[in-house]
Amino acid sequence: MRKIKLEDGKEITISEESYNELSKSLTKEKKYELLTDRPIIYRGRTLYQIRALRDFGEVNKGELGGFIEKEDNLSHTGDCWVYNFGKIYGNAIVSGDAEVYGDTEVYGDTKVFCD
Repeated sequence: MRKIKLEDGKEITISEESYNELSKSLTKEKKYELLTDRPIIYRGRTLYQIRALRDFGEVNKGELGGFIEKEDNLSHTGDCWVYNFGKIYGNAIVSGDAEVYGDTEVYGDTKVFCD
């Protein structure tokens, strides 16, 4: 068992297995990069195409994805991805194993998750 101190000062105890899983997820490498040399202006926002930095799910390293405004829009964990001309912007978040296809737009305060 491991004790973990939370931001609010409280301590919790979790199993060694849970600790190892948590540690892996927190130190996971980035799965994509923003291609800052090819931005587009869409509805008054600057969006960047993404490129996969490693293989995950059905995505291969080097594959080009859709467009996001910032890294907060698309999680680096799970197999989530935005394909083709899909766009994620504003405070929207796509995470887990969710996939955005075609010309789909995810924006505002929308949160899309799939496990």
